[in-house]
Amino acid sequence: MPSIRSYNQTIKLRASTQNLLSNIKYVQELAIITAVQHGIIFDLKANCYYLIKDGASPQLLEQVKLGKVELKSVNFPLYNKSGFKGQAVIFKKLGNLDHGNGRIKLELNNKLKEIIFSSNAGEINIK
Repeated sequence: MPSIRSYNQTIKLRASTQNLLSNIKYVQELAIITAVQHGIIFDLKANCYYLIKDGASPQLLEQVKLGKVELKSVNFPLYNKSGFKGQAVIFKKLGNLDHGNGRIKLELNNKLKEIIFSSNAGEINIK
């Protein structure tokens, strides 16, 4: 029974990580298609993240709550604009990052997944 529970938690953590990665790629594609910056703002206290269109007046596209998976840490610059505040991954209109390298860590019962941005060109890896 404990091994089944552990396996289920691994699956939940992997699914949340893949969903976040899909959302990251989605806002990157939106930035390229619309030629307007898009990104994701992370709210560690509320354990969620926001997909945004980052124009003169930022617009919320979607809020994603992580549930039991914890947003453990985010290593990106602080975003503070028009009521949106938190560390953020922002993509410029050509799809490259507005900043340098960074990491996002997700955790579920001491199991960790990490999304690593290893260049401002948008190279992303999962560890």
